[in-house]
Amino acid sequence: MQYNPPDDLPLRVRTMQIIDAALVMGLLSFLLIVTVILPGKPVALGVLPLLTLIALGFAAAMIVVRVIVVNIVTIAGRRRIGPPDATGRPTAGARDGTTEQLLALYQTRMIVGAACLEGPAFFLLITYMTEHSPWSLAAAIVLILGIAAHFPTQQRIADFVQQQISQMEEEKY
Repeated sequence: MQYNPPDDLPLRVRTMQIIDAALVMGLLSFLLIVTVILPGKPVALGVLPLLTLIALGFAAAMIVVRVIVVNIVTIAGRRRIGPPDATGRPTAGARDGTTEQLLALYQTRMIVGAACLEGPAFFLLITYMTEHSPWSLAAAIVLILGIAAHFPTQQRIADFVQQQISQMEEEKY
């Protein structure tokens, strides 16, 4: 089965881009508040205050959780697209509307993945606001860039949909 993009694909991509940009802009706004409006004296680079350590650990754990959860959401969504046959796989007749469902799956996994990074980024920025550790600020910036790096494009979405269709065809046999 080949991927045939729907006519409204640019509109769907724009919606996903707005969602991703809004998540990034919220974090950048808070970053601006924390660094410019509420400046403080940064602690030395070698010092890691307790809250910073906790926030860094939480961020590291959430990066791992993000990978796992996004994969689980993708696999579960792909399996939900069609009713399973006796073996638990989607039936061949259940492929109607596959593209639309895969586009919705892409949007869902994008939002879930970004949320897994957004929470720790806010936590790190709050930590920076209270302890002024450059480590928490740097880690928050890395997480913000991580969200921005997954900015949806038509090509990225088309590649995802085609990959999922291929995976569904492989699972069929």
